[in-house]
Amino acid sequence: MKMASPIILFLVCFSGAVQAAITGGTVTVIAPPANTGDDNQQIDELLGFDELQHVLLPSDLAVDVPNIIIPAGTVVNSHYIIYDPPGSSAITGTTQFDGTVIGVITSNPKLNSSDHLGHPATNYLNPSFRGYEAGDTATITDPDTVFYNLSASTPGDYARVITFKEFDNRGPQFIMRSPQVTSTGVHANPEGIQSVRLLFDEPLDFATSEATVQNEDGLNIGADATGSPLSELSYFL
Repeated sequence: MKMASPIILFLVCFSGAVQAAITGGTVTVIAPPANTGDDNQQIDELLGFDELQHVLLPSDLAVDVPNIIIPAGTVVNSHYIIYDPPGSSAITGTTQFDGTVIGVITSNPKLNSSDHLGHPATNYLNPSFRGYEAGDTATITDPDTVFYNLSASTPGDYARVITFKEFDNRGPQFIMRSPQVTSTGVHANPEGIQSVRLLFDEPLDFATSEATVQNEDGLNIGADATGSPLSELSYFL
């Protein structure tokens, strides 16, 4: 098919998923459990798993340590910390993260209202009793570290740690296009254009729905996209 109109390509692509994580301390990192909050783990250790990452808060988020509000629009990462011993026991320990700790949620109401940051594979039980009781503490001791002093029995003690991490969103960098045209220009050919080839400096990770082809009037043009191991993307119009 020949297209006499100039062709404009819009492509959004990502080189990989962003991720923040629990990286150290005396915590044992586990996979997100199917259930937690009601004597589900039953081990005398501090456990933790990563929840949702790189989330743009849709509304203000209240945390307990410190007693502040993280405003809507902040991009945060969430991590869940569990102390669920088989009987009545006490523990002290730490968790370290690869981002800055901006808040710890330890109370029942705030845990319940922040469950939208929880892992989708985990069922968070006991909305009335999973938070910390009198004497339980979580203290931010370094920008990336939380210290815990806990005493728990049934159903255990649970906290949500909110962190912030700068991610490298550089993504694949454009190298060349064919037919050749300046980066801010368009290509118009009286004979029409049947294909456009784009080359990037690393493999692309994208869905066809994330890339569109438009003409000079801003109207989408139907096209088939193909790729190759050489980081090449071709459109056939």
